[in-house]
Amino acid sequence: MIGGRKIFTNTILLIIASLVNLGISLITTALIARALGPELYGKYTFGLTYILLFSVLANFGIETLFIRESARDKENIARMIMDIMHLRCVLAILTTGVIAVSVNLLHYPESTIRVVYILSVGLFFQILYMTVMSVYRSLEKCLLWPFSVSYSE
Repeated sequence: MIGGRKIFTNTILLIIASLVNLGISLITTALIARALGPELYGKYTFGLTYILLFSVLANFGIETLFIRESARDKENIARMIMDIMHLRCVLAILTTGVIAVSVNLLHYPESTIRVVYILSVGLFFQILYMTVMSVYRSLEKCLLWPFSVSYSE
């Protein structure tokens, strides 16, 4: 059983990590806003919001499903990894395409369209990163599965 001191230490460390993360986010946002100015920062914020609306297309809960299924069926893990990689690559390309088509159909200014294009390329790589992380999490669950604690009787 885990002692109270260890739980307290871990909780304090998580709180400190969250506060440091929040502080870095605030400083970074302030520096970006100051460097870009009000007009460009507005375009940047619009671009982020716009691509995040479409980022839902790239996931659809596939990550959680993949982690659970790969932990259950360890014999077919290699096939599942290849399937998830291909599926997420197709979804990333599809999401980037939908963003590009929709931003052009809505006739935004050229500078705003360029910002959305640049941020959608970043979204593409973020989707691929999340795919690799889901593979890592599934492998982690597979390796720890026999040692995990079950609370059901």
